Amino acid sequence: YNTYTICLKRFDRYTEREIPMNKKDQVQFLLLLSSCYCLTKEIPPTKANVLDTIQDNEWAYFSQHDLEIKHNRNELVWRNTYAFERKHLADAGYFEATSKNNWKITELGKAYLIELFRQCTTSVLDIITSKAICDCAALCHL
Repeated sequence: YNTYTICLKRFDRYTEREIPMNKKDQVQFLLLLSSCYCLTKEIPPTKANVLDTIQDNEWAYFSQHDLEIKHNRNELVWRNTYAFERKHLADAGYFEATSKNNWKITELGKAYLIELFRQCTTSVLDIITSKAICDCAALCHL
C-alpha cells in the first residue's frame, strides 16, 4: 500500500485520504498500555494480568466472535489473538523476551506506545475505547 506520513497520520498517496489505524496497531497499543499500567500499579505483567487489565478497564471493544471460545483450545478468541500479537512485540524488542509469561514492556516499548498513542489521537479506531486513550495520556503524562 503506497502511503506517506504527515505528523503520524497515514494518507493514501493517490487519494489523499487518511488511512485508519489498523487493527494490529490497535492491539499492540492496548498490550503495551496494559503492561505499562501493570508495572505502574506494581502488578506482575503476566499474560493473565495484562489481558485482564485490558478487559477490566474496558479499553477495547470486542466483537461477538472475539468473545467466543476457540475451537482448538479453551481460550477466548481475543485473548489468543492478543497473545499472538505480543509475541511479535517481543520479537521487535518492545516486550522482554526472557520467559514465556513475562509480558514486561521495555524502554523501547514505552517509546513505541507513545508513537501509537499519537496515531490513536488522529485515527479512526474500531477496537480502542476513548477510555484507553485517556488512561494512556494520564499514565504517560501526555
